[in-house]
Amino acid sequence: MNCAIISNIQLYSGVRIDRLEKTHPELRDLLRTELEALITEGCTCFYTNGEYGVPLLCAELLSQMQPQRNITLRMVFPFEEQANDWSERVRESFFTLHCHAEDSQIHFTHYRPDCYALTDRYLIECSDMVFIPSLPGSCQDAERYACSLRKRVRRLTIDLRP
Repeated sequence: MNCAIISNIQLYSGVRIDRLEKTHPELRDLLRTELEALITEGCTCFYTNGEYGVPLLCAELLSQMQPQRNITLRMVFPFEEQANDWSERVRESFFTLHCHAEDSQIHFTHYRPDCYALTDRYLIECSDMVFIPSLPGSCQDAERYACSLRKRVRRLTIDLRP
């Protein structure tokens, strides 16, 4: 079963992922537990857009799980310059995952206002189910689109308040 991971930058409210992992160390464990549950339920192929934040963190976790599990990671990037302004550590992780993914695609050469939404739609269309780890109320367009295609949706509400 194919699973799209849809989350967005709003989850971070401007907080860098490096800092977020320090202030919310449980986030990594929470996501790992949810991904393990998805694998147990039959998900073998995961799609992510590699966006800075939860999608990239999920891709890192899945990449770590690959040797022990029979899973595939497919990364579909909204635009070529996606990682240009990220910290060196996160950018390095992004490109390492790009190289180790079973498949990676880039949708657009340059940023455009709808590139993330169009990429998310593509991920949803390629998948049997959609995993949405996000703040309450975010990613509603993606969830509605998935439901309109009769995709199974699994939402994980994440509370990042201190």
